[in-house]
Amino acid sequence: MSIIGDYKFSKNRISFPYRGCAVVKKDTILIEMGNRLRYQRKQMKLTQEKLAEISGLSVKTIISAEKGKKGLRPENIVCLCQVLDMDISYFMMGRALESGPAVSLSHQERIALDKILEAFFSVCNQKYDL
Repeated sequence: MSIIGDYKFSKNRISFPYRGCAVVKKDTILIEMGNRLRYQRKQMKLTQEKLAEISGLSVKTIISAEKGKKGLRPENIVCLCQVLDMDISYFMMGRALESGPAVSLSHQERIALDKILEAFFSVCNQKYDL
C-alpha cells in the first residue's frame, strides 16, 4: 500500500481517510460486472452472438463488457438485465440492495406477482368502493 497525501492506494482500492470508505477502482468494477454478465449468460445457455441478437447490442460490445474492457451505457445495462433476468444492483455491485423474499424472484415471477397484486387490489377497491 502506498500513501500519497491523504489517500492510501492498494492494488484494487483507494481509501479516503476522512470519508471512512474505500472505493473500488473502475477496472476492478468492470471486470467483476463482466464476470457476472458472462456467468448469467452461460446459465441461460446463450452464446455471445445470441445475447447480442436478443438485446440489440453488438457482439463486440458484449465481448468487451464480459472482459471488463468497456463500460456499458445505462440503457444497455437495463436491457441486458432484463434479457438475462438479472437484478441490476446485483449486476452492478454483486449483491441485491433490497432484502426479503421478493429479491429471490425472477423478473417473470415479479411481473406475475405484480399482476396478482393488481388484481387483488382491484377486487378490494370494487368490493369496498375505495
